[in-house]
Amino acid sequence: MISVATVEVFDLSEIGQWNPVNAEWFLPFLVYRLKPIAYNRAATVEVTLRDISDQEQRSHILELRWDEFNDKLGVPPVQDSVITEWAACGMACVIVPLYTQLQILQVTQAGDGFDFWVGDGSREFGLEVSGTYAGDLALRHRNKVQQLRNSPHKVAGFVSVTRFHPLSSILSFHSK
Repeated sequence: MISVATVEVFDLSEIGQWNPVNAEWFLPFLVYRLKPIAYNRAATVEVTLRDISDQEQRSHILELRWDEFNDKLGVPPVQDSVITEWAACGMACVIVPLYTQLQILQVTQAGDGFDFWVGDGSREFGLEVSGTYAGDLALRHRNKVQQLRNSPHKVAGFVSVTRFHPLSSILSFHSK
């Protein structure tokens, strides 16, 4: 059963305060991806949580807001796929702390099978992040879950996938 909560608001200028990883690096890319669907420097995303806390699946409506300073990225100096991936990382830097009370601690090494380590000082988990501009979000999610499960670390972890057109995210937890 899916239940829908009220609209939550997050000011993207706070992204750097929520994680030890300097998430502010992702902010221009996230804003760039959100701008085409934004109104008055705000965009609304449906975030579906799977196996987070005691509920199987729950959808949240999250309004992301930003200020004029973060709205100035002109023509990006990287490929479109890089913009999307870094924007998805920015989204993960918002939704992981917001909905799990964990922080993104550090980037993993090449070959680890996922992108980040997340934790709260006493527990650590893997986090695989992915983004797509307009692709099949469910398929992307399934592929990334498999990638996390195939990690040589064999740890429990999260998968965060975001589609930017139309805007929606899935954050899920997976045991070892």
